[in-house]
Amino acid sequence: MTQRARHARTAATRVGTTRALGPLLACLWLVPAAHAAPVARPVAAPSAAGATGAVFDLSPLPRVGGVVRRLVPSPTGEVMSILLTDNTQILVPRGLGPDVATHIVPGARISARGLVTADQHLMRAFSIDDAHGHPLQDDAEAVATRPPPPATPGLEFGGRYALTVFDRNGHPAGLILDDGTVVYLSAAEMARNAAWLRPGSPVVATGSGLDSPFGRTVEASAIGPSHDALAPVIRADVPLPGAAPGTAAYDLIAGSGH
Repeated sequence: MTQRARHARTAATRVGTTRALGPLLACLWLVPAAHAAPVARPVAAPSAAGATGAVFDLSPLPRVGGVVRRLVPSPTGEVMSILLTDNTQILVPRGLGPDVATHIVPGARISARGLVTADQHLMRAFSIDDAHGHPLQDDAEAVATRPPPPATPGLEFGGRYALTVFDRNGHPAGLILDDGTVVYLSAAEMARNAAWLRPGSPVVATGSGLDSPFGRTVEASAIGPSHDALAPVIRADVPLPGAAPGTAAYDLIAGSGH
């Protein structure tokens, strides 16, 4: 074979190979960038939010601010919420409770970021800044290891329904009387007594309570519009009657003889 013939044959082979690989090469252009080799990206420096324990960027969340009227205690005397002078309630995460108790006082102007209701009078806060604009620190471990103070049973309180209080999930959890006492009830009990239990109405309650640094709080066992009309509170978290779990009698089925 002459040299010219060999060159012609090589060129024809290249053209054929290109035509055969054409569809494959076209498909490669359609491979998503995610399958390409990873590209090194610069690592951002830690933000101020990260320094205070906030992992996520909270800046897109709504901000609520105002002057503090009081701190609302939970049934165990921790800080449940911050009540502002316009009756806005800022629900406090348990981990922020100790810092709120230390740095937030009545009369201070504060701000918080979190989830708000449509009227912006109830917020589930994820971050809270004190009167100097400093973010409070989350210390959930310290809260978890702190035993609750003992409550005194058999107490009776009375006054007028001033304001509804909410739990950390935003559910109605009780009320504040006009003397500042916080009476805790379940949302179901609030609904069951809705015919008479409304702002401005007289309220009498009995139950276990304590005097916390943020005011008196009681977990109601009975409630009514007067002492003579007290009705027992139905507790959803009370165990069913019968033998305690783990005992031999717990496995017995009533009426079966077994």
